[in-house]
Amino acid sequence: MLLYKEKGVLIVSLSVLIVVDHRSYARSLALALTGFGYRAEVACDSEQASNQVTKQQFDVLIIDYDMLEIKGDNLALKLDKIQSINLKILISGHQLKDSSDKYSFDLTMSKPLDLTILEQQLNKWQINHQ
Repeated sequence: MLLYKEKGVLIVSLSVLIVVDHRSYARSLALALTGFGYRAEVACDSEQASNQVTKQQFDVLIIDYDMLEIKGDNLALKLDKIQSINLKILISGHQLKDSSDKYSFDLTMSKPLDLTILEQQLNKWQINHQ
């Protein structure tokens, strides 16, 4: 979590890594999360994601299940070996069948994402883990 002061008040902000292979979708999601007060970074493939988690600490991973080069659950396993991320959210535009057998996610959401629900879930998690 990122701590900073705004108008004399200590603010705690979640750091979110978005891993989606559609750059415009990832950037739009990052823009929305930034508007909610979170720090959001984007990675569009496994190499970018690995580089990001090597360089920075993240509280939340939002990862697309159906990426071109690797399934999101498999990439999440690889990223977890580099850095343990507290909250993992799997997103998909398709019905998820067996991803829960391969890897444990805290939340799964269908695309298009309901940003209100996503913000509520992030706020709830943040309050419970401060």
